[in-house]
Amino acid sequence: MKSTPDPAGALQASAARQLAALGIGPIVHEVITSDVATWTVMDQVQPGTRAAGSSSLDELASLLRPLMAGPPMGRAFPPISAWLRQRLLDGGLADLPPGAAPVSQSERERALSTLGDLVVDESRSLCHGDPSDGNVLRGSHGLQLVDPRGASGDVEYDAAVLALKAGQQIVDLARRIPLDVARAEAWGSVAIAAKV
Repeated sequence: MKSTPDPAGALQASAARQLAALGIGPIVHEVITSDVATWTVMDQVQPGTRAAGSSSLDELASLLRPLMAGPPMGRAFPPISAWLRQRLLDGGLADLPPGAAPVSQSERERALSTLGDLVVDESRSLCHGDPSDGNVLRGSHGLQLVDPRGASGDVEYDAAVLALKAGQQIVDLARRIPLDVARAEAWGSVAIAAKV
């Protein structure tokens, strides 16, 4: 059971249901929402081993491929680009990864320009939004995505972040899925500047 006071908790639970329907997330049995929290009851991933850094490129590609065939989210989820834009505009990020320092104003401005180019034709497909090492688990049914951000966007974004977090080359993962390599690399540059 996941409990969160995050105001976006209901969106995250809805995204978790979508991941389960695609076969790349644990089955969600119940979602309880109140004024103060959202509780999501789902299958436990056993053994639940962190897998992003120890998985092959083929496994990682197989994990993200179903997102390409997922239903369009329309306005159901906010675009990942909006969250990234806010991070890039906020120079004093409070939730940086351990050991990370904020990037310079000029780097953030370049990333905002790249983001502006990407947003022109950004997909409104289901986007996990945070495929970091702790959110990619190996279980008895293979790799599973947990704890989605509840966003829409390009699969190229998830591929770029997953490759970066798994210590892989973005281009190699994008080709195996297959995705637009240049677009995945552009999302990667934005993710690096936003310190995701």
